[in-house]
Amino acid sequence: MSDLGEVLELMHTSSDRWSSLRLRGHEWRHLETFSRAWEHAFGELRKSASATVMSFRFDKPDEPHEESREDWRVWLAKPDKRRTQFLVGDQFVTAVFIGDHWWSWSPDAFRTNDGALNINHGFGPAEGLVNPARRLASLHLRFEGRTSLLSRPAFLVTALPHVVEPQAFDPTFHLLGTGADVYRLIVDAEVGILLRCQAEFDGEPFRVIEVDEIGVNEILARETFDPDLLRAGVIEF
Repeated sequence: MSDLGEVLELMHTSSDRWSSLRLRGHEWRHLETFSRAWEHAFGELRKSASATVMSFRFDKPDEPHEESREDWRVWLAKPDKRRTQFLVGDQFVTAVFIGDHWWSWSPDAFRTNDGALNINHGFGPAEGLVNPARRLASLHLRFEGRTSLLSRPAFLVTALPHVVEPQAFDPTFHLLGTGADVYRLIVDAEVGILLRCQAEFDGEPFRVIEVDEIGVNEILARETFDPDLLRAGVIEF
């Protein structure tokens, strides 16, 4: 099997390669380039007369910051338990998912969907890293070499956007970095998840989602996914 074939096999079968995952990481953005990438992406959509384009405005603060960095955490346990923690505005949101049910806590509110399928909740920056098989149809991959990250063997991969319908919304680009003309990936050689994704526009990085700590096949405490503790505000940050 070729090196690229090995990477593709890893990503395709990633969800079969672990029973639990515990990840802590961060998301970095270069705000000006991030904004330019968005504008470029939606400028291309506007060229299609049939496209329905969402409009976004990026407010500039009185003292603009060039960069931002936000931490996130996720826990996953098969068959159907997930927990996520990420920043929304200036507050951390923690959500637990068990099957079709989810519960969400922030300092301002507690919410749940009571199992309703038409009420969704975001999973945060890590979503694009832990389901790599879902990304493959939207990317052209090129193997670049072998490396290591967090003392784990990994593969360096360059990914180019594969756009089939220019006017259509593609969740892969939204999750990894809208408007990027290239993504630099580090793929874990054991479980196939992305340990790092760097989105670039015109040769400049504008978004990085990176794992800083990983635990594979650990026994996660039952309390990790307990919605009653979440409702009570018993939250570990």
